[in-house]
Amino acid sequence: MKRSKRGEIIFKETISGAKMVRPELSKMIEQFRQGVELVVWRLDRLGRSLKYIIDLVIKHRKKFIKDFN
Repeated sequence: MKRSKRGEIIFKETISGAKMVRPELSKMIEQFRQGVELVVWRLDRLGRSLKYIIDLVIKHRKKFIKDFN
């Protein structure tokens, strides 16, 4: 984790997206708050399968999606 010149927090995972334990992803999820934008450079960096990414969003939907009921 580091900060850009504009104050953005940048998380850079060096472990493969296929691994189940991903420390930087865990840190990002822990610090994520509503109203904050999440930018993923390439979708395959977030997860190796669409199912994994969907499961991740569902699991943390209250953090990721503004005004989620």
